[in-house]
Amino acid sequence: MSFFSVGVIVILSFMGTSAYLVQPPPETEVGFEFMRPERLGPHDIRRISFAEMLPGAYDTAALDETLKADSPRLHEKLEELQHLIERYQNPNLAPDKQLTNGHAIVKIEDWLKDEAGLSVLRRVTLTLEWDGMAQPFVKTIFVHRDAIYSIEE
Repeated sequence: MSFFSVGVIVILSFMGTSAYLVQPPPETEVGFEFMRPERLGPHDIRRISFAEMLPGAYDTAALDETLKADSPRLHEKLEELQHLIERYQNPNLAPDKQLTNGHAIVKIEDWLKDEAGLSVLRRVTLTLEWDGMAQPFVKTIFVHRDAIYSIEE
């Protein structure tokens, strides 16, 4: 392969990155911040302990105050998620970059239990909804009781 071909590949690869100011849709950005595929960011749901991830369905537009008493860290993460969504409710943004009246529904389910009947694996599903959406954005991750997640600071 010639140096020219290698140079073209490198340049075209760089042009598709966020360093070249390529912006994904806002729903993808919110999903990435809340459920990163690799290392955890500051807003990631997996920053709270497995025990604090109480099974249930939670709407960020109307968080229940009993959740704040039962699992304050989960309540805090869901509030952070709503703040992430609100970043994209700015009317000065282009229409395709807005999540007008956006909110998230986070569903946490016990997915696998051990012989003693205790939860070992939980399924966390994020569903983002907003005005003018063609279809909701849905992302799912699984969280294991014994997992040690690395944290990116």
